[in-house]
Amino acid sequence: MIDPDEIIDLGETEDWTDEDSPDATAEGADWTKKSFDFPGIDSAEKLRRFIEASGDTVEHFKTLPVYKWNVDKIPWLREL
Repeated sequence: MIDPDEIIDLGETEDWTDEDSPDATAEGADWTKKSFDFPGIDSAEKLRRFIEASGDTVEHFKTLPVYKWNVDKIPWLREL
């Protein structure tokens, strides 16, 4: 069992920079949003309506990693 009062030495961190972080790049920061998991959306028109209903724009959506990582995998995404 771990003693919560015990000090754990995590080593020196003074050399740690933002570039060392896995979230330093757009790809790393959004690693949880690589999959296209929008249930019921199976066409460009449905996705367009969803994006606009959520207050976003198609132009902005196309800059997101979820679009960039899936546009070559889901043919109808190119029609967006």
